[in-house]
Amino acid sequence: MQGSARRGLLVDAFVGALLGLAVVAAAVTSADGPPWAGRGGPHGHAGGGPGPAEVLAVSPWLVVAAGLVALAVGARRLRPRPAFVVAVLGAGLGLAYGGGFGPVLLAPA
Repeated sequence: MQGSARRGLLVDAFVGALLGLAVVAAAVTSADGPPWAGRGGPHGHAGGGPGPAEVLAVSPWLVVAAGLVALAVGARRLRPRPAFVVAVLGAGLGLAYGGGFGPVLLAPA
């Protein structure tokens, strides 16, 4: 493997990891708005947004979808067609279990 190809794989792996984290973060904030919304509510704290228990209440299937998205983006230079199929499966799973539209739909692109 040449230096530029190895560098491309490292960049893709890094972008895939960031996109996977963004999928989970979007799911946490999309249900109740961002934590800085500044409204009180049923959470019992004045700052609004999700509390610590709700942040941990992300669906395990959404975490699997984020892992598939990260894997697909990281492997898109090695095996483009299977990586695209995995990205579409991860995006569909992420949308089905409450992921935000933006990060999930970036995976197949």
